[in-house]
Amino acid sequence: MSMGKHSMVRKQIGTPTPSQDELVQAVRELTVSMNALRISNEPQNNFKLSMAYSFLKAVAYVLGALMTVALLVPLLLLLLRGVEWPPLIGDWVAKVITQIEEAQRSAR
Repeated sequence: MSMGKHSMVRKQIGTPTPSQDELVQAVRELTVSMNALRISNEPQNNFKLSMAYSFLKAVAYVLGALMTVALLVPLLLLLLRGVEWPPLIGDWVAKVITQIEEAQRSAR
């Protein structure tokens, strides 16, 4: 009964009903798409292929990480070379020593 209602609504709106040839063509296209999807997911269906794929992904990840480190570390060292560290560290150490001495004096 509900199919009758939908077909009546379709006729009222004016949406054309697809022909049998159009439906067959749509099913064929869907079959081709599903086969392509199955082929693209094949590494997950085959254990050896899945392991090889995972290994290659890991190798690519490690190579990318190594290249990033190889580029960023020298750049960071080049930028930090211009900073004068002894005055910065010396001032900080002097403040720490002063605070420790004040804490020891107040504890006596």
